[in-house]
Amino acid sequence: MGHSTDGVAPGPQPSPWTVEGLEALMERISTIQQQISHRAPTQQLFDAITTACAELIGPGCIVGLRLADEDAPGEVRLVAASGLPAEAMFGAISQPMEDGLAGMAFRDEAIVTREATHLTDATSFVNDVTAAALAAPVHAAGRVVGTIELGVLREDRHVDDRDRHLVRVFADLASLALNDHDAVESVRRVAADMMHRTTHDPLTDLPNRSMVLDRLTFALHRAQRTDQAVTVLFIDLDRFQTVNEVYGHGPGDDALVEVARRLREAVRPADTVGRLGGDEFVVVCEQVPERNTIDLAERLVEFIGEPIILDGLELTLTASIGIAHAAPAETAEEILWNADIAMYRAKETGRARVVVFDDEMRSRIMHRVDMEQALRHAIDRGELRLHFQPAWSLPSGTMLGCEALLRWQRPEHGLVPPAAFVPLAEETGLIVPIGAWVIGEACMQVATWRRDVPELSSMRVSVNLAMRQLTDPGLVDVVRDALASSGLPADALWLEITETTAMEDVATTAAALAELRGLGVRLALDDFGTGYSSLSYLRELPVDIVKIDRSFVINLATDPGSRAIVTAIVHLARALGLDVMAEGVETLEQLEVLRELDCHIIQGFLLGGPEAPEDVLRSLRSGAPAGTDA
Repeated sequence: MGHSTDGVAPGPQPSPWTVEGLEALMERISTIQQQISHRAPTQQLFDAITTACAELIGPGCIVGLRLADEDAPGEVRLVAASGLPAEAMFGAISQPMEDGLAGMAFRDEAIVTREATHLTDATSFVNDVTAAALAAPVHAAGRVVGTIELGVLREDRHVDDRDRHLVRVFADLASLALNDHDAVESVRRVAADMMHRTTHDPLTDLPNRSMVLDRLTFALHRAQRTDQAVTVLFIDLDRFQTVNEVYGHGPGDDALVEVARRLREAVRPADTVGRLGGDEFVVVCEQVPERNTIDLAERLVEFIGEPIILDGLELTLTASIGIAHAAPAETAEEILWNADIAMYRAKETGRARVVVFDDEMRSRIMHRVDMEQALRHAIDRGELRLHFQPAWSLPSGTMLGCEALLRWQRPEHGLVPPAAFVPLAEETGLIVPIGAWVIGEACMQVATWRRDVPELSSMRVSVNLAMRQLTDPGLVDVVRDALASSGLPADALWLEITETTAMEDVATTAAALAELRGLGVRLALDDFGTGYSSLSYLRELPVDIVKIDRSFVINLATDPGSRAIVTAIVHLARALGLDVMAEGVETLEQLEVLRELDCHIIQGFLLGGPEAPEDVLRSLRSGAPAGTDA
């Protein structure tokens, strides 16, 4: 037997095309193209293609579609056929693609025929790839991936050009179906990848905040129907920033990936583990009794705390976990927020802890939110006040100056002390605009006293600065503008920072104080003696005054240890050319010891507490406090 490819006319003369035949062909093509455009399943398309081709070719023939077997490289499998008993398809097996006429079509990428080839029976078409009389290649993505084959059962039936044309047409339709399917799958893969990227954390591949909230929302909806518990565990690694600072972000990222792995392994497959960002993770659990969630959280703390080995580097992490149980009508955002609040409470109570959210926390946070909102408007509404506490010269008994202390006259709440709102102002950054107001107002008030009251012509004023103010690039301009607008001499303004604030970042503090010193203001170090490195860094800070913390003054007359510390501070300050002020003086005995130790400036309730501006003058005119030498 011989074979031929396109361009060679084998066998008998072609059967003529009739108008009806052409119309039938166009109808079949149109139907299949519509199915392709409507994204019909590929198996449905393959069956339609082989059936239509067999119907047009006529009886006594079998049309089959073989495609490369994805599970068996180098082999083809019969995926659709018309003219075969249904049970024959179940026996179809993979066969080498280089065999028979199909192999020639693969290699030549062209239609090939074999003369005078007839099948002994229909089943032989399945089991013998050499039995085909005609094969046309099917393409996908620019390469041959299969063939459409024509098998002839009748000995008086020969393959002609019409058969070749029909097989070519339906091979092209099969190619179109495969390419369209591949294109759709490619788009779906790209879309799925994009969706995954938008809903998952790129580092750990955990669901991100958006996906966590979606899953939590669905869980809450299910809980409404089934009355099942929904619990959120908010996990934050303690002091994780230190890992990045000491070892770099590479090991830090590796540690986060390991923590994510441990969390996934520690919970059930149905639970959601997500990363919200940074070192914050979350676990959403359904159908876990509330009494068991603490055990789960403590187990997670234990797993996270196991040493992490990274390229010979051993890291040990701890985690604080807040737990929130879903309440009726709560949203996903609300329960996540509740768990976050509980987590921060866990950190406040010592870290590496587990805390369950309760109504008391809710009340406290709502109070905090309410206070923050009110504080944001306190300046504009004229609710802030300054009280002034005098500082006296112990040798002369004269008032040297006063410390400006902030108060908040909050409507319906009365006078709010600084301890109740200043920490909130520092945390939220509101201390920067509030602190600017304090500096300007203090300078204006004392400048007025110096101008209008002869006894206060040399009065000084001290103002406390928070760390957020020291790091604010606009602080120097604020001080300069306050001095200029008030007319207060620069050396009449004392700016105070606590020793704890100074020790947070000595280099930054020293640079900021040097800029302020350049304006001519005086600088004081408050609460001196409470910091762990005060003596070693004191020479680096451009300060003029040291204020002894009241914790050393309160027992000064009775505790030899306190007396020794105060003595050492006074001698150190004198050796460095600094003035010394003792704060918190409340008894005559404390005052006498300070006089013996040669501490020249004193402040405390024995000498006068914080007063409103109008009361300061009355106190001044009533005479010097007892124990001074006026």
